[in-house]
Amino acid sequence: MRKLAALFAALLVTACGQKLAPADIRDAMPSGDVIQIDAPNPNATAALPAGALGRLAAVAPGQGKAPFAVTSYVFATLVNGGVFWALAPIALLTNFVQPTSCTDTACTWGPGAGAEELNVWMLVVTKSGDAYDYTLSGAPKSPAGSPFVAVISGRAYPGAVPHRGHGTFLVDFDEAWAGLAHPAAEVQKDFGTISVSYDARTALRVDVLFQDARNNENPGDPAAPNKVSAAYAFVADATGGDLQIGFHHQPPYSDTFKDESVTLRTRWNPAGEGRADVRYLTVGFDAGFNQCWDGAPDHAMTFNGDPAAPFGTIDACRFQAAPITITVP
Repeated sequence: MRKLAALFAALLVTACGQKLAPADIRDAMPSGDVIQIDAPNPNATAALPAGALGRLAAVAPGQGKAPFAVTSYVFATLVNGGVFWALAPIALLTNFVQPTSCTDTACTWGPGAGAEELNVWMLVVTKSGDAYDYTLSGAPKSPAGSPFVAVISGRAYPGAVPHRGHGTFLVDFDEAWAGLAHPAAEVQKDFGTISVSYDARTALRVDVLFQDARNNENPGDPAAPNKVSAAYAFVADATGGDLQIGFHHQPPYSDTFKDESVTLRTRWNPAGEGRADVRYLTVGFDAGFNQCWDGAPDHAMTFNGDPAAPFGTIDACRFQAAPITITVP
């Protein structure tokens, strides 16, 4: 947050006139408040058990909220946080700062930097047919003339309503870390890439792919951590929502964390009634079952298909079985 504030202040002082309309750019840019996985809030207060979707979110049947309702909400919230902070600097600049310069086809914010900043920042938005291509990049102040490296890049197509268009964007943490300057004591915390595809023109569709992220469950060497890939696919309209989650632990593996892959599909209606179907696959083990729950505010479990902890009957589910279609690298 401190770095975003410094970036905002640095580029603010470089503003001047323009040709391409900044208001058109502002309205076309995606917003973290719109590109959001809106899973029903089960008023979860307890942290998830570590790993593998809370080790299949196992709790004793009949103990209040459905575990997979909580799991879906927590993971949706985590994704929303990553998307929001990825888009925050773009939103700050295009909404509150006049560009430094504009041509008929492009506007540039910066380059600029605060006195204490180690890097110089620049945002360039280019009109490309019906779309706007944008890149937020940075370059170390020292040595002078260091090349700019892209931190966030994307393409936005405007919609009829501001911020409700469609497009894609990419955040490359490894490239940013390698190309930017950092304080001497700072170590890399974010790894890999986040790629997002969205469409907010009518119903909302959001697809998010994390590749080569740090495996926080089994990090290993902090300088070269174990990696995990994760994917999210979300669709919402007036009839409810559909969220698929999947992740895959990458080599090397320990005895505790083997070649583990988990996929989860959660669906819910406007009342908050829902169903989750899950598959857990690892070395020597392949399990799949489902849970269903009642609506708000309790989201109480009405059915648990886990043979080890059965509860209720399948007739209590508001949704029929549906295949899990998400794939994770």
